[in-house]
Amino acid sequence: MTAKDQSDAKEMKPTVYIETTIPSLLTAWPNRDVEILAQQVATREWWEKRRKAFDLYISQEVLKEAARGDAGAARDRLSRRWPSAEFLPPPTRPRR
Repeated sequence: MTAKDQSDAKEMKPTVYIETTIPSLLTAWPNRDVEILAQQVATREWWEKRRKAFDLYISQEVLKEAARGDAGAARDRLSRRWPSAEFLPPPTRPRR
């Protein structure tokens, strides 16, 4: 392994694929249910403190799902900046 290969290997981050609950938990009002509130707090803490340690990906399908439901809540979920997330193209179906 060359020095460049070692350097590249050190720069690689683990990959995280963001699914719909992440935007929901990040943008929702604090919940009265303590279990859901705990999930919101943990998600927000991870997002603020740990997300930069990962390569984040979010698909167009997740964004479509996040657009459903209450119009105001959907707007909040979709207006949030996803600074470290790369938007993946829609999945393709295998040809038969």
